[in-house]
Amino acid sequence: EAQRQAIEFAAWLVNNYVESPVLMCKSEGLENLGGAKVVPVFGDGGCNAQVAQQSAESLVSQNPDLVAIYGELCSSATQTVANVAEKYGIPMVNGSSSSPKLTALGLKWFFRVSPHDGLFIRTMFDFMKDMNAEKNAGIKDIAIAYEDTEFGTTSAEVFKEYAVEYGFNIIEDISYSKNTTDVDSEVQRLKAADPDVILMATYAADTILFFKTFEKYDVNIPVIGNGSGFTKAEFLAIPESRYALSRATFTPDMFENMPSAQDLDEMFEERYGISMADWTRDVMAFLVLCDAINRAGSTDPEAIRTALLETNIPKSALIVPWDGIKFDPATHQNVYGAGIVCQALGDPIRMWSVWPFEFAGKELVWPPPPWDQR
Repeated sequence: EAQRQAIEFAAWLVNNYVESPVLMCKSEGLENLGGAKVVPVFGDGGCNAQVAQQSAESLVSQNPDLVAIYGELCSSATQTVANVAEKYGIPMVNGSSSSPKLTALGLKWFFRVSPHDGLFIRTMFDFMKDMNAEKNAGIKDIAIAYEDTEFGTTSAEVFKEYAVEYGFNIIEDISYSKNTTDVDSEVQRLKAADPDVILMATYAADTILFFKTFEKYDVNIPVIGNGSGFTKAEFLAIPESRYALSRATFTPDMFENMPSAQDLDEMFEERYGISMADWTRDVMAFLVLCDAINRAGSTDPEAIRTALLETNIPKSALIVPWDGIKFDPATHQNVYGAGIVCQALGDPIRMWSVWPFEFAGKELVWPPPPWDQR
C-alpha cells in the first residue's frame, strides 16, 4: 500500500506544478507531450513471482495505452515482471528491488535507480571496518541468516564474497523459509555460534519474528540488516526492534539537511499520514521514469529507452542523498546509488542515521544493552 502511495504521489508531482527544484516538480504533466497527464494503473503481485508475472501480463493486455512499467518491490517478483517487459519490449524502471542479478542479466528494457545489494552490503562491511578502526569494536566473526528467495540468497552470496575481501570469518550460515512461523532453532544456532555480529536479509514479518525470538533466548549480539524488513514501520512498531541496525538509503533525520526533500515529505505525510522516508527511492525512481518519457517526447518504447540511457540527473534535483542518477550503459544500474547505516532509536522508535559518523543524526549505541536493561 505504501509503495502504491509513493507512486501516486510522484504522479501527482508530475501532473501539478510544485515550487521545488526536485525533478519534474515544476511541470504540469508531460510538457513535451502536450501536457499529457501521467496515469498509473496498478497490479498487485504481492511479492509473489508467479502472481506478479500474471499481473504484469494482465496489465499489458488490458491497457493498450500502457507505455512503461514501474515496480515491483521484492526482487524475485521484479525479475518475472522484467521478463514480461522484455517479452513485449516495454521500458521498465525499478526503485526498490536490490538483487544484484537484476542488472546482471543483460536485460534490454530494465533500469534500476536504487543501489543493489552489492553496493548496499559493501556499505555494511565498510561500516564494520570503520567500527574496528574508529571504535575498536573487535569485529572478526560473523553469522549470516537469510530468507530463501532471490533477495535472501543473493544477499548471502554477497555477504560471503565481502567477508573474504574484508577479512571477516563467517562462522554460521543459516537459510530459512520465507514467512516461516518459527525460528527457534535458527536463533538457538545463532546464539550458540556467538559471533561478533549477525548479518541478516529478511522481509518484515520474518524480521519481527526473529527479534521476538532473540529476546526469548536472550541473544544480545549486534544485528545488521540488509534493509527491507528492518526499516519497515511494522517492525519499528514493536519494542524489540530497538537498537537494530540496517543499511538504508534514507532516514527521516536526513530531511533536515535536504530542505527540498523535507518539503515533499511534509506534503506526503499530510496526504498519507506517514513519512516518505522509507519510500523516497520509489518516489524518485518514478519521477526518473516520467522524466525519461518527457525527454523522449514520445510514447515510442525505443525512444523512452534511449532517453533512460541518456539520463544524467544532478544531485540538486534529487530527494535521496546520492551524487546523481545516471545509468550504466551496459547494466542499466544507477552508478551513483549509495547507502548509509541506521539504527532503531528514540521514542517512538524510528530509524536514525548513525554512519558515516560525520553525518550521524544520533550517536550509535554499540553493543546493544542486555534485554533486561532495555
